[in-house]
Amino acid sequence: WSTEISTNNPAYLSEIKVRGETVFIAVTVYDEISLSYDVHAFKLNATNGEILWSRTWRGDGIDMALDITLDNDAYLYVVGATDSFNEGTPIILILKYSFDGVLTRSLLWQIGGSISVAHGCDLVGTGRIAITGMKYPGGTGTADTFVAVVDVPNTLEDIFEIFTADGEVNATIIVGSSEPHGPSGGANAIDTVGGMNVAIKLGYYGLSSGARLYLDTDVSWYDEDEFKVYYYDVPGLTNIITIAGPGVNQISWKYFCNPWYAPVYTYYSSDYGDWILVTPGSVYVAGDWVSVASPLRDLVVIELIYVNDEGRYVLWISGFGGYGTRAGCFLVQLMNTGLLPINMEGQAVIVEWIDSDGDAKPSLNDTWRLVEVVNT
Repeated sequence: WSTEISTNNPAYLSEIKVRGETVFIAVTVYDEISLSYDVHAFKLNATNGEILWSRTWRGDGIDMALDITLDNDAYLYVVGATDSFNEGTPIILILKYSFDGVLTRSLLWQIGGSISVAHGCDLVGTGRIAITGMKYPGGTGTADTFVAVVDVPNTLEDIFEIFTADGEVNATIIVGSSEPHGPSGGANAIDTVGGMNVAIKLGYYGLSSGARLYLDTDVSWYDEDEFKVYYYDVPGLTNIITIAGPGVNQISWKYFCNPWYAPVYTYYSSDYGDWILVTPGSVYVAGDWVSVASPLRDLVVIELIYVNDEGRYVLWISGFGGYGTRAGCFLVQLMNTGLLPINMEGQAVIVEWIDSDGDAKPSLNDTWRLVEVVNT
């Protein structure tokens, strides 16, 4: 077969990659109306040449696609250069599209204040690519070759692409059961309801493949001599969704009670005499945000991290209290429905929830305020 891809303008510098029965192409196109160069990306069916989707990334200057690579069966990376920003100085452009054509990240990067252009790229690992190209130090009249490894992490809006790769659920939901919060506690019941809401959402994505669900009562244990959490050998423990905070959930404690893994974390502070939530730019004290009198009020955190030494993604959903945790699970349940009351384009979001209608459960009638978005 042969397919003509019409861009209505002169096209240059095509790059192509094939994965299974799909073909991905990135093209630099000259727009004769705006007198600028734009990046066009296409996905085609490899068996008949049908164009499945096309996307355009357009600044107001020269935007070039010079190479592409693929991340498993989930993402297309396009690298090149743009002078649409940075006062007209060309810098590296990195675009990340899901296989469904959603632009999940766009990054601009400059090396040492020089003109910087990425000419090639390849996958290092999930969310990480190697790029090579040229940098042109100002005033020297010479060019230097560079090689770099760049993290292009996924954001919260990508989680169902990650956790349901190839149409199969690929995540474990963990609800903590620490005493006195444990199985007979009201807060644990709220956390469990929240976890069920997330499971319903994952089940929707896994339905087409007949994905199986597995329930266990013990997934981890704590070594008091090493001060470390270890996992039991349980089925399906791949990517993790951990519900509630480290005070009641051992897995949340492992990843989100210190800055070792996550840019947003929480711990009990003796200085404040309270639990605090720490971001790269702010500190939130529980007492300033939580109310258990009507209307209920809490601060919600939803954060996605990639743990390199374990090769897994971990999604954390928590409030300072159980009501906030359930509110966070409600937001996750609304993702990709068009009903979200806030923007989730970040590695982490901090959200204020107020139970405005007084029914003690999260709903679209409540007050939702985006307090902070974190990208690292």
